[in-house]
Amino acid sequence: MSIIKQIFSTCNPILKDHIHSYWTMNGDEEQDEINIIETVCNNYTTELMAPGGFPTMVFHLTKVCCYYDNMIKKRCYGIIGGQLERHFNVSYKFKGDVIGINFLPYGLYNLFGIKPIEIRNKIIPIESIFDKNEVCSLIQKIQLTDSIEDIICFIESFLLKYKNTHVKYQLYFDNFVDKIIEANGIVKLGSLLNNTTLLRSFQRYFHEVIGTSPKQFCLLNKHIYVLKNIFKHPDKSISNIITDCEYYDFSHFNKEFKRFTNMGIKQYLELNNELTRAMYT
Repeated sequence: MSIIKQIFSTCNPILKDHIHSYWTMNGDEEQDEINIIETVCNNYTTELMAPGGFPTMVFHLTKVCCYYDNMIKKRCYGIIGGQLERHFNVSYKFKGDVIGINFLPYGLYNLFGIKPIEIRNKIIPIESIFDKNEVCSLIQKIQLTDSIEDIICFIESFLLKYKNTHVKYQLYFDNFVDKIIEANGIVKLGSLLNNTTLLRSFQRYFHEVIGTSPKQFCLLNKHIYVLKNIFKHPDKSISNIITDCEYYDFSHFNKEFKRFTNMGIKQYLELNNELTRAMYT
């Protein structure tokens, strides 16, 4: 099965400070359902899915889907993924489209006031955050149109209903997060802040708003840069990637790669990585 992914921009100017992009994904084979789980499931395509460096929200447009959270079966209309710090097993079957939202790393907290530390390394049903009937109504609206512009408008109206007006933005530190992403995580935090007295406040901000530490966020974005090189430039050698990503040598690179995947680069490249390939190409 091949997976087709398309990217779309945010429409509402209020949400541009919270959402990076929307995406749709579909497979070319009709199957039954999607399951995101932490173990292998029989008769499903199973992959090791990469973290994105940001929270995500996914709506399933064809039918209610089954997910597994801590091995407890739950039926839901979609999922919210927190800041994921490692790769995780995904077993899935596609039938129809899914539409997703990639938030900015600080977007989920700034928009809804959801504490990211509470959903770090977790995938939870969407109706555990939002009213189930309203989610169902949104999906029914989406199913009645083929216009992606209308679909995004429906979703944005839905999201703005839940906007938390009591959240105080920390734009100064949000800007530093953007700089870390622009640098692909290859930064020295001390020189970035240029003021060691801000470090404690910066660490507190990351815990509260991003859901991880500044150091871990840098390492994660550096790892994502490695994956982008692997999937966008398949002819690029590992030695060139090591140089571009400023690792000391192969041993250092492989050790850091295992931090996120629990396996070395050679073993990882032997896997079926179709979802991650769609994510980064």
